[in-house]
Amino acid sequence: MGFNAAGYEIFEELRFIIELVLAEMLFAIPCYKRKKNFPARAAIGFAFLIGWAFLYFPIRSAFSSGYFDNARYMVIVIVMLHYSILTVLTTVYLYFCFEYRFSQALLNTVCGYCIQHLCYVIFTELLARTWVTAIIDYMAVYALASVTGFIIVCLLAYFFIVRKFRTIEQIHVGKERSTTIAFALILITTVLLTFSGQSIYQNEAQTRIVTNPNYLGAVVSVFTCALVMLVVYLLYFENQKEREKSLVSSLLYEQAKQLEFKKGEIETLKRFVHDAKHQILELRSSGGASQERINEAMGQFAGIDFFVDTGNEVVNIILVDKNLAKRNEGISIEFDGDASLLSFMDPPDIYVFLGNALDNAMEATAKSAVEEKKILFSIKSSKGVVSVQVSNYFDGNVEIKDGKVQTSKTDKAFHGIGLSSIRRITENYGGMLEIDANGNVFTLKAIFVRN
Repeated sequence: MGFNAAGYEIFEELRFIIELVLAEMLFAIPCYKRKKNFPARAAIGFAFLIGWAFLYFPIRSAFSSGYFDNARYMVIVIVMLHYSILTVLTTVYLYFCFEYRFSQALLNTVCGYCIQHLCYVIFTELLARTWVTAIIDYMAVYALASVTGFIIVCLLAYFFIVRKFRTIEQIHVGKERSTTIAFALILITTVLLTFSGQSIYQNEAQTRIVTNPNYLGAVVSVFTCALVMLVVYLLYFENQKEREKSLVSSLLYEQAKQLEFKKGEIETLKRFVHDAKHQILELRSSGGASQERINEAMGQFAGIDFFVDTGNEVVNIILVDKNLAKRNEGISIEFDGDASLLSFMDPPDIYVFLGNALDNAMEATAKSAVEEKKILFSIKSSKGVVSVQVSNYFDGNVEIKDGKVQTSKTDKAFHGIGLSSIRRITENYGGMLEIDANGNVFTLKAIFVRN
């Protein structure tokens, strides 16, 4: 089968717009909400893009017909303008289909363009036009190789990048205007550099086989796309840190507000239990109820201990609250030490710090298969060093990486925020947080050096 130039050009034009849109959708669909009537919007917008793509052929033909001086250079300019405009139109297409800011549509376009161009350089310029030139004579084989390569690259992009992007609503570099300008500049720079790379590589425009390739151009294209994706990846991590910091601040504020509420709640419950016990005892003395009913009523208050004295009022409130919350599950917290050692910390910080530590411990203990569901909690001092330690049983495997617990929970974005707040408070007071999982015992230890 001979080379079909017209078929090849049509295939490449369709391939560009289809791959670009699919690559952009790869980043958009899992991360953003679709607009109402999305299927109709997507179909209409895609039909417009296909129509615009095919305008390329009559326009190029007109400028290469010989009526213009330097027709070859005019064609190069037309090619660059055509694909640049088509790329920008896909940004508008994304904005038309999804509920997000224009800056995020630009970012999706940048990512999609890099994916598409990497596939083009590897499977068209290098594989089909340089290394295995016979493949281009068999359009079905060439198309299959191109589609297979595109799918592989998209799967890699999804596994290493897109899955992470799903945990964050927006990637930005400041306010919306500056973010839009920054992403627009990144897109323009990427398109210009990749076009430059193609020109350097080919040396022989409008030929199906490159006989004397300058691989520097291919390297420029691949390096540009890889570098841009790396920049986007680093922006994601910076935004993730910012989001986590915001979530921790919000959590600290909300939990700190609960301190006074819990204090009043426990005082109310304490009065209620005291009055109820008093009335039960009166019934016993008056014979107003059977002994069995009285014992049953008194049993409802078994295990409720309001008289906890750790040396710190906030710690007292936390222990009473947590023990009340989990007493029906058989989980108990055993305290050892002197909580007055935490006098250097503000009460709201103590409440959030210990509240989160004990909540995590109780959650793990509740899921544990051990019979004695006990949490060991201590506050001690030795040679000017105050240590706060919480130990609990757990089932399964816990991976600790870079001082952080790796989770298998579905909501990875929010899981660990409690631990982040503990770490933040520890560091605010010049302390150090240690995490250890030994056997089936998980230990969290905060160390503070005091003068």
